[in-house]
Amino acid sequence: MIKELIKRLFDASVHMPHISEYDVFVKKSVLDELINRQNWHSLFELYLSCSEADRHFLLVSMYEHDGRSLFQQLPQLFPQNYVAHLMLGAYLTGKALHLRRNCIASHIEDQTWEEIFIISERATQALLRAIEINAYDPQIYFPLIQVQTIDNEKRDGMTSYINAVTSSTKHHYPLYVLVLTFLTKKWGGSYEEMFSFAKHHSGSENAEPCMQGLIALAHIERWLGYAFDEEYELQKQYFEDEFIQQELHTSYSLFRKNAKQNGFYRTAANQFAFAFYVSGQNDLLKDALLFLNGHYFTRPWCYGSAGEAEVLSDALKRVGLNY
Repeated sequence: MIKELIKRLFDASVHMPHISEYDVFVKKSVLDELINRQNWHSLFELYLSCSEADRHFLLVSMYEHDGRSLFQQLPQLFPQNYVAHLMLGAYLTGKALHLRRNCIASHIEDQTWEEIFIISERATQALLRAIEINAYDPQIYFPLIQVQTIDNEKRDGMTSYINAVTSSTKHHYPLYVLVLTFLTKKWGGSYEEMFSFAKHHSGSENAEPCMQGLIALAHIERWLGYAFDEEYELQKQYFEDEFIQQELHTSYSLFRKNAKQNGFYRTAANQFAFAFYVSGQNDLLKDALLFLNGHYFTRPWCYGSAGEAEVLSDALKRVGLNY
């Protein structure tokens, strides 16, 4: 009995909140079963029956599958079905990102780079073929922009994709997050361009409330930029600015008026929560964490000074919440 009590106390002391890379697709067990059974017609029907948000999380769930031989056959089996090309492209994008992730470019071995570029090229070809068949599904542009940013030298060719995104959908928040990140200084853009994009699309007529999260993300990216430029004192002071704190408060109020419990809104809420954590706006931090109700995503918590679980744990403890 005493040993069991000590074990429980020890386990509790090292317990950390669970953080996911993305939100979980609501029918992931169905998705996995269809892929394992190679029931492609039902898989395509599942994708087409989903909402825009669920389509996105279905595709990013495919990043985790280890079924290259399965997905490679799709374009041959269904050459005129754009979803077949999209799914192959999304799967290959996930593989390229896995090889590229969390590594400084100069630290990647030449052999790995060669593999990354081969996979990226095949992903690009599959996704461009999907666009040829159906240019009206904005989901195609998420993996396409991701795979193109692996090679920063292709920046000039991205303008047409970005224009396609903003003209094809006003609701796909992760796509707008991806574009905003691409517009940052670290990717060859500028902070002025980034903030202009965030303010325009969060303030546009009939904008989804989750688009307010672009304001939080833009401030997070500017804050990160000071570390990128080794201006650590400016970074430390950034979120102390009363104007920035008020802008975050105003944007969050607009977000919360009509916030919904789905992955797009949870993505924005994670960004607001992290901004409030860094800026010390604890009442707003608590509200955002309560809204999330356990749906915590790796980004932006990984931008803290420690591991993402440790940073999130500190945020929860600060406002008296358990996990």
